[in-house]
Amino acid sequence: MKRNNSSGYILVVLLVTVLLVAVFSVYLMNKLYFKQSDRLEENGLPQSDINQPANVPNAQNQVDAVRRQMNEIQKDQSKKLNDSMLK
Repeated sequence: MKRNNSSGYILVVLLVTVLLVAVFSVYLMNKLYFKQSDRLEENGLPQSDINQPANVPNAQNQVDAVRRQMNEIQKDQSKKLNDSMLK
């Protein structure tokens, strides 16, 4: 009696497929990374600047300014609503 070993073949095919997808994704990520760093160097920025964090205090100031504007709009709308309800 011959033993059916199709589950072993399925596991091997699945493992090879996962490995191929992993290798291909690493290849694409490296290709995109180097393409981005080449573009930065063309624009006059050194490659070391690619991993520098953004200007966080400036971004936080912008977020705070938008938050203040939203609070002012909300106060104006609630005041208008209260005034219209009192009339």
